[in-house]
Amino acid sequence: MPIENADSLAFFFTTNDFGTDAVFTPAGGSASNIVGVFDNPYIGADAGGMVEFSATSPTFTARDVDFPGVAHGDQLVIGGATYLIREVMPDGTGITTVMLEEQ
Repeated sequence: MPIENADSLAFFFTTNDFGTDAVFTPAGGSASNIVGVFDNPYIGADAGGMVEFSATSPTFTARDVDFPGVAHGDQLVIGGATYLIREVMPDGTGITTVMLEEQ
């Protein structure tokens, strides 16, 4: 059971503050508009020797009630970019973070 309820968590995800609009589409389901926190940090790494690479690691965090049945392979559209959900990480407090792969 979550520590907070969905209504009390809603203020964390408003677009007036940190929230970002997205369209969530479960595999084989209907699209719905949700709001969450999108993060896409740059990652630079040295693999040793003369090999270096860079990447991003996009994530989206939202309330569990906005992600009903979220699963690997579902889709999010954020700011015109389409992402597949590659990992689902509920935290047990009513919030879920998903790792994304841009398509």
